[in-house]
Amino acid sequence: MFSYVAYGLNVHSSLVLPELIEQNRPADITIRTGEVQPNRSDGHASASADGAITGTIRFFGEKIGTFLLRNGEEFVVDPVLGASEEALRLFILGTGLAVLLHQRGFTVLHASSVAVRGKAVVFLGEGGAGKSTLAAAMHARGHALLTDDVTAIESMPESDLVVRPGFPQFKLWPRSLSAIGKTPEGLPRLNERIDKRAVRISSGFSTEAAPLNCIYLLEQDSSLGIEPMSRKEALAQLLPHWYSARISANLMQALGLSSQFLQCAQLAEKVGVFRLRRPLDLEIMPEVLSMVEEHQHRMGC
Repeated sequence: MFSYVAYGLNVHSSLVLPELIEQNRPADITIRTGEVQPNRSDGHASASADGAITGTIRFFGEKIGTFLLRNGEEFVVDPVLGASEEALRLFILGTGLAVLLHQRGFTVLHASSVAVRGKAVVFLGEGGAGKSTLAAAMHARGHALLTDDVTAIESMPESDLVVRPGFPQFKLWPRSLSAIGKTPEGLPRLNERIDKRAVRISSGFSTEAAPLNCIYLLEQDSSLGIEPMSRKEALAQLLPHWYSARISANLMQALGLSSQFLQCAQLAEKVGVFRLRRPLDLEIMPEVLSMVEEHQHRMGC
């Protein structure tokens, strides 16, 4: 078994996961290969569960394999013949870990997060909205990466919300790489079917959980601006970005629709949620970054 850490959890895996940080401690999560009976009623991904949080959930990923997650502790991988290692790891470290974190009671958003002077700032939006690009640009300005694509939020006993650090990697398109002064040459593709690149970082990654300061919903607009949302509006905007909502209706049902609503309602109640408007023009990225940094300064960061 290989030993790693991700999202503050110790991961023992029979598969090599070079994206993760090595750490040898007793396992919170075990990932192993094994036979899993498929449940393919929902096409690309399907799920069944014995309970809302604990229980067993199965997935079928087309051309990847069948996966079983049990009680937020066990992760069984049954690859299809010919599945590439890259595609398998992408699914495990994306969809798989996201659902497992849901099982363990975390609020999981399809979002990227950085630490600004020790406080977590979350960027969320539709696919292509620029979540990873903006987080990577903030990282290039000296702000530590917390997590890219999958943001896990934990409610602490003293009622604070914190973002758990994921692992030190961005997933970026070549055009986004150019915007932060990097070139795609030599960087591995996430898999053979798409040109998005894995950008592993050796510095500027936060290994400590950070208190959640605010959430930005990224929207395309002809002008720059940051606007606060009411709690009701924030709840409506957060619900579609609850990570499992983007996978399948069966999975949402398996994890519990009430959990989705209550977790997003807690975020809307406790955290400032803002609409961040800007043109999708990478040339104005410095202006966007300055606007975010100034807004964080006004919020006490």
